[in-house]
Amino acid sequence: MNVVLLDSQYDLRRYPFAHEVAPNLLPIVETPLLGRTVAWLRQAGAREIALVSPRNPADDFELARAVVDYQLRPVASLGEALDRSRRQLRLDELLLVMEPNLHRLPDFSELLERHMIGRNALTYVRGTHVDGPGRYTFGSPVLALASPVVSRMMRFDDRPRPLEHMLQTVRARGLGVGSVEPDRRVTVIDNSYALYHANLHMLTPQFLQRSANDHGLTQRSENLWVGRSARLGQISVDPRGGAVVIGRGARVGDGSILCGPTIVGRGANIESGSCLHRSLVLVGSQIPRESWVSRSIISKRLRQRVVA
Repeated sequence: MNVVLLDSQYDLRRYPFAHEVAPNLLPIVETPLLGRTVAWLRQAGAREIALVSPRNPADDFELARAVVDYQLRPVASLGEALDRSRRQLRLDELLLVMEPNLHRLPDFSELLERHMIGRNALTYVRGTHVDGPGRYTFGSPVLALASPVVSRMMRFDDRPRPLEHMLQTVRARGLGVGSVEPDRRVTVIDNSYALYHANLHMLTPQFLQRSANDHGLTQRSENLWVGRSARLGQISVDPRGGAVVIGRGARVGDGSILCGPTIVGRGANIESGSCLHRSLVLVGSQIPRESWVSRSIISKRLRQRVVA
């Protein structure tokens, strides 16, 4: 199985957070969405994974680190990736094209079975949901299982929205199409909400106990988990809240009060006397001294209110 990951550069639904970092590098706890996707693909048997990105890894440190860490093959266009896939795929092999921005990844064996039973040229997944007060989906098509005929048909065709264009082209040619849609209770909304809930609803005791080693976390108290090289002053963690996770290299100053579920991302700096309540602080963010932050996402350059 050949896999092509799209860089999600056309996804504006997480703006302005995706303006500071690529959407597929936004974190769920300590692991970027891209990392979760690659691990899922390797488990499903993917050999080579191409990352289609107009950005040059030589000019983008975070992208370059992801390419090396996850052993990806960067290419400049979908056409280039599909042309290479066309030369490598056997007649019975599938092509998987997706945007690595899924929070909850689908069951691959079930998708594959539906694709084969339906004898589809293309099977696509519309989105994935995030549990929260309400259920949210990542919206537009994010994943497609394609037969080799589709990779041949599309190999020189680069469009701004490749998955949607691929779907339209296959339908126009009268080829078989299958789909997996979110159920009707799921509402499409701005993905900053989905990012917020995807992170905070992961912070169950079961998840933290199971994944502490993967994220390099140590449990300091019932509700406090701390990453390597994090520096904590004399802080208080509200025992009535959920889990509080302090990422690697983060700093939390004296007199700060944290009420979970809250995540302080890698390298963030919370200055003394600040209070955080049910908030997500993204990687490298700065919070001035004696700040009050509640039910919000904080990034390097801005604060955005999120009604939970």
